[in-house]
Amino acid sequence: MLELTFDATQLYAILDNFYYSSDSNEPNHRWTLATLAQLPKEQWISFVVFYKQGTGFRVQDGKLIVWIDGAKKLDVGNVPTGTQSGTPFVIWGIGLYGGPNNPVGQFERFKDVTVTSQRLEN
Repeated sequence: MLELTFDATQLYAILDNFYYSSDSNEPNHRWTLATLAQLPKEQWISFVVFYKQGTGFRVQDGKLIVWIDGAKKLDVGNVPTGTQSGTPFVIWGIGLYGGPNNPVGQFERFKDVTVTSQRLEN
């Protein structure tokens, strides 16, 4: 499962250690995409995520690429992106979850969300 997660100061992409093989000593994989200070305020931001599903659960042959406003922020391969059930489908969703770093009254707005098997040009 790939998460794009904000904390108090940064935006991360995270792959949970659960998806790595049981003999892996790797910690959760966490890549910093941007600091909150780097993200523009009061305007729309474009996020594009390329997610190549791996060939099996815990097989490290997947690929992740993330662009923010057209700038490539992450490009990693050899990561486990296969589902536990082995289904070839990507399960996708948007969630807004509160926590100790989230002040009351925060919100996110999304528009023009597209999930496709081919990258769309801007």
